[in-house]
Amino acid sequence: MRQAVLICDAPGHGAQFGEEGTFDRFPDETPDRLKVEELMHLFAENEINFSVCRLHPKCDKMISIMKDRYKVRNGQAQTSTFDSNVEQEEESKSKSAPVKR
Repeated sequence: MRQAVLICDAPGHGAQFGEEGTFDRFPDETPDRLKVEELMHLFAENEINFSVCRLHPKCDKMISIMKDRYKVRNGQAQTSTFDSNVEQEEESKSKSAPVKR
C-alpha cells in the first residue's frame, strides 16, 4: 500500500481553490504549472491512498475539488481511498450538536 499525506494551511494556487477575497500571488496557475486536478488523477490511477490534514477551513473548497477529481477517472470509481479531517470534524460536530426542544 502506498500513501500520500498533504498538510495544508492555505488553499493551493488558482482562483478555483480559494474563497472570494483570498490573496493568491498566482491566481491563474501554479508557478510550476502543475494542475492539482491532473495530480489527483495520477494518485488515483496509481492506487495511492491520499489523506489531507487541513489546518484552516479556507482549504475546504480545495479539498472538495481534490476529492472529486480523485474519486473518478475516466468514469470509473477508484479502489484507493481519499480521506481528510474535514469529514471527521463535520461528523464530530453533528454528533455533539445540542438537541433543540
